Amino acid sequence: MTMSYTKFPHVWIDALADAKHAATYRLALFLLYRNWRFPKDETVSVTNLAKKNVQLTNQQKRDAIDELVSRGLIETFGSDGNIAAVKLLQI
Repeated sequence: MTMSYTKFPHVWIDALADAKHAATYRLALFLLYRNWRFPKDETVSVTNLAKKNVQLTNQQKRDAIDELVSRGLIETFGSDGNIAAVKLLQI
Protein backbone atom coordinates (compact mmCIF):
# COMPACT_ATOMS: atom_id res chain seq x y z
CA MET A 1 0.00 0.00 0.00
CA THR A 2 1.38 3.38 -1.02
CA MET A 3 0.79 6.24 1.37
CA SER A 4 0.01 9.63 -0.07
CA TYR A 5 0.76 12.93 1.55
CA THR A 6 0.47 16.63 0.94
CA LYS A 7 3.34 19.08 0.97
CA PHE A 8 2.36 22.17 2.90
CA PRO A 9 4.43 25.37 2.39
CA HIS A 10 6.29 26.32 5.55
CA VAL A 11 5.21 29.95 5.25
CA TRP A 12 1.59 28.74 5.37
CA ILE A 13 2.35 26.53 8.40
CA ASP A 14 3.83 29.52 10.22
CA ALA A 15 0.96 31.83 9.22
CA LEU A 16 -1.67 29.30 10.35
CA ALA A 17 0.05 28.25 13.58
CA ASP A 18 -2.53 30.07 15.70
CA ALA A 19 -5.51 29.95 13.35
CA LYS A 20 -8.82 30.54 15.12
CA HIS A 21 -10.97 28.26 12.98
CA ALA A 22 -10.48 24.61 12.03
CA ALA A 23 -12.27 25.50 8.79
CA THR A 24 -9.29 27.69 7.89
CA TYR A 25 -7.06 24.60 7.72
CA ARG A 26 -9.66 22.67 5.72
CA LEU A 27 -9.94 25.46 3.19
CA ALA A 28 -6.15 25.94 3.09
CA LEU A 29 -5.61 22.26 2.33
CA PHE A 30 -8.24 22.37 -0.42
CA LEU A 31 -6.74 25.51 -1.98
CA LEU A 32 -3.19 24.18 -1.89
CA TYR A 33 -4.28 20.87 -3.39
CA ARG A 34 -6.17 22.60 -6.21
CA ASN A 35 -3.17 24.83 -6.86
CA TRP A 36 -0.90 21.78 -7.05
CA ARG A 37 -3.34 19.77 -9.18
CA PHE A 38 -4.07 22.60 -11.65
CA PRO A 39 -0.95 24.80 -11.59
CA LYS A 40 -1.86 26.76 -14.72
CA ASP A 41 -5.03 28.13 -13.13
CA GLU A 42 -4.33 31.54 -11.62
CA THR A 43 -7.35 31.43 -9.31
CA VAL A 44 -9.25 28.75 -7.43
CA SER A 45 -13.05 28.76 -7.35
CA VAL A 46 -14.55 28.76 -3.86
CA THR A 47 -18.18 28.44 -4.94
CA ASN A 48 -20.01 25.16 -4.28
CA LEU A 49 -17.33 23.80 -1.98
CA ALA A 50 -19.76 21.17 -0.67
CA LYS A 51 -19.84 19.61 -4.12
CA LYS A 52 -16.05 19.45 -4.00
CA ASN A 53 -16.17 17.48 -0.73
CA VAL A 54 -14.83 20.27 1.47
CA GLN A 55 -17.95 20.31 3.69
CA LEU A 56 -17.91 23.88 5.01
CA THR A 57 -20.98 25.92 5.79
CA ASN A 58 -21.21 29.33 4.16
CA GLN A 59 -20.33 30.95 7.51
CA GLN A 60 -17.31 28.68 7.99
CA LYS A 61 -16.17 29.45 4.44
CA ARG A 62 -16.46 33.20 5.04
CA ASP A 63 -14.57 32.95 8.34
CA ALA A 64 -11.84 30.82 6.78
CA ILE A 65 -11.46 33.14 3.78
CA ASP A 66 -11.30 36.19 6.08
CA GLU A 67 -8.62 34.52 8.17
CA LEU A 68 -6.54 33.50 5.14
CA VAL A 69 -6.81 37.04 3.72
CA SER A 70 -5.82 38.63 7.05
CA ARG A 71 -2.73 36.42 7.15
CA GLY A 72 -1.70 37.42 3.63
CA LEU A 73 -2.13 33.94 2.15
CA ILE A 74 -4.87 34.64 -0.40
CA GLU A 75 -6.42 37.44 -2.42
CA THR A 76 -10.15 37.36 -3.21
CA PHE A 77 -12.11 38.07 -6.39
CA GLY A 78 -15.82 38.64 -6.76
CA SER A 79 -18.50 41.29 -6.71
CA ASP A 80 -21.21 42.56 -4.37
CA GLY A 81 -19.54 40.93 -1.36
CA ASN A 82 -19.67 37.48 -2.96
CA ILE A 83 -16.29 35.80 -3.25
CA ALA A 84 -16.15 33.61 -6.33
CA ALA A 85 -12.43 32.83 -6.50
CA VAL A 86 -9.17 33.29 -4.67
CA LYS A 87 -5.55 33.63 -5.70
CA LEU A 88 -2.96 31.95 -3.53
CA LEU A 89 -0.05 34.08 -2.33
CA GLN A 90 3.27 33.06 -0.78
CA ILE A 91 3.53 29.68 -2.46
